[in-house]
Amino acid sequence: MLQSFREGIGRWLAIFILGLIALTFIFWGVDLNFYGSTYAARVNGEEISLVDFERDFQNQLNEYQQLFQQEITDEIQTQLRLSSLEELIRKEALSQRIKSEGYVVSSSKLVDSIRNMAIFQVGGEFSLDLYQSQLLNSGLSSAEFELLQREQLYLVELQSSIIGSGFNTQDEFIRYIELNDQTREISYSKFSVDNYINDPVISDIDIDQYYENNKDKFFTEESVNIEYLELIKNDLSIEPSVSEEALLSFYEDEAYRFTAEEERAASHILLDASIDNSFDIYEEVISRLDSGEDFGDLVLEFSQDNGTSDNGGYLGWITRNSLDTSFTDALFEMELGQISQLVQTSFGYHIIRLDDVRSGEIQTFEEVKDQLSVEYQNEQRESLFYDLALELTDLSFNAYDNLDTVADEMNIPLKTFFGLTRSGSSTPFVSSPDVARSAFSEIIVGQGINSNPIELSEDHVIVLRTTQFNQSSQRSLEAVKEEIRSELVLEEAKNLALSVANDFMTSANSENSNYESIANSLGGEWEERSWVGRESSILPNVVLSSLFDLPYSAENNISERIVALDNGDIFVIYLSGVRYGQASSIPTEERNQLNAQLAEQSSLLEFEGYIDLVRMDSEVSIPDYVTDPSF
Repeated sequence: MLQSFREGIGRWLAIFILGLIALTFIFWGVDLNFYGSTYAARVNGEEISLVDFERDFQNQLNEYQQLFQQEITDEIQTQLRLSSLEELIRKEALSQRIKSEGYVVSSSKLVDSIRNMAIFQVGGEFSLDLYQSQLLNSGLSSAEFELLQREQLYLVELQSSIIGSGFNTQDEFIRYIELNDQTREISYSKFSVDNYINDPVISDIDIDQYYENNKDKFFTEESVNIEYLELIKNDLSIEPSVSEEALLSFYEDEAYRFTAEEERAASHILLDASIDNSFDIYEEVISRLDSGEDFGDLVLEFSQDNGTSDNGGYLGWITRNSLDTSFTDALFEMELGQISQLVQTSFGYHIIRLDDVRSGEIQTFEEVKDQLSVEYQNEQRESLFYDLALELTDLSFNAYDNLDTVADEMNIPLKTFFGLTRSGSSTPFVSSPDVARSAFSEIIVGQGINSNPIELSEDHVIVLRTTQFNQSSQRSLEAVKEEIRSELVLEEAKNLALSVANDFMTSANSENSNYESIANSLGGEWEERSWVGRESSILPNVVLSSLFDLPYSAENNISERIVALDNGDIFVIYLSGVRYGQASSIPTEERNQLNAQLAEQSSLLEFEGYIDLVRMDSEVSIPDYVTDPSF
């Protein structure tokens, strides 16, 4: 949202929060000791911020609501709360272990990882302006972000070291192929529940009895009636005009985007932090370079940067603001091929060589005019939309507990919806947990006031007011009679299908049985023998899984089992043969690739096990108020 829109919401939110604080003072007073605890957990003495935990927990709540579209019970909240906390504890414990193991990420590797992130690139090239603006929007300083990225690289290094060490023995691989590529010979009879759905006769007495015994199943879901105003950018008749002067001014404001920064390629030798020792080495390096020795050989001999020492100390292309200021200041004062004096940074002392220069280029106004026109119109359209959103925010806030006047003043329709549910089973919006959360909030329901603006997407904003709360109520027998009848009919049909399947199995086990004839006489279907693998799509997954669970012995010849599907269909399956997979039948290249994949999967499990061990070895303390917020 635009800054003005944020400020509009902020004013509203501030007043609401101040009101809650005032109520707290009036009715309960304040225990200042409570606010001295600001951590969610301690892991080996290191604290996990309570703010970070609550943010992560809220994200999990939102994701759960969007995924399942149902009311979040206290039990679910507790589970999500513990899950979020455990995830943060494991992450902190692993981070501590990585540091204690001495994993090192060189500055050049850190810079490369950041420069290669697509989120910071324009046209496939790293953009410093985009990098700085993205960090500004996220509320992170470059130092904070680089620390987070360095920790992520530590994790990648650890994971790679464990995964890279994974392997399978030849016997393990052969056994895996024997089992995974195994095929089984099956024949079966299927009894579809639909063939028996018309047989059961359900009396009114049966329905009455079921209703009395299961009344708790027949309640309406809590709901609210709402009225709301909405702004959808694509529905607004907004056609911004574009003048040459406006585009030219827009180009000048955005000129930095069309100007490539000067970049310099450099190599370096990183020395330790001792100035005396470093100066002695520097003089030796210069002397040996003057004698004709190769810079790369001297890098291998003297450089402390393990990340670049095998590559001649090469750091790649560097912009003026991408590395430590003292480093780039020196680099951008050098001539091509020049060797620098000793340059001190937070990593030590550097001997720098300038390898190449790539001058910045500027695209002209005419070259980017068409692009600018589209961007300018989109920006103006967004600006107009958010101006309207801000107006909606202010007017609905000032109107307090009615939206009619706001609708009249803004000339937009006031819409209504009856029976909005918490779970989203009944809603006028797609995936709208924030709408339900707001519509059911105590202050909105209790006082009938207008809600805060709810941003359903970047281009869709609503303000709502709850006009009526509808309690969950017992549904009458008449209202659910046919629903119960259908449920009882289906249950009886399932029982009939199972009974018929048992009759089939009994008859088929007699000598010289005609399986197909018996199945057809009982309303089923018969399928003759065929070979299927674990990934077969011919059979339902439940049947396939049961088939491969069946014990088989060549002496007994045939194994049999009844398998019931959730929908009531019944399969009677017969296993009559097993063929094991053959590793030798797989082409060498494919076999090697599969073996590598298996080793990686095995290593991933080992990595998860390693994290479990790190967690178990950690000393963890969790305050009561984190696991039980009512404490």
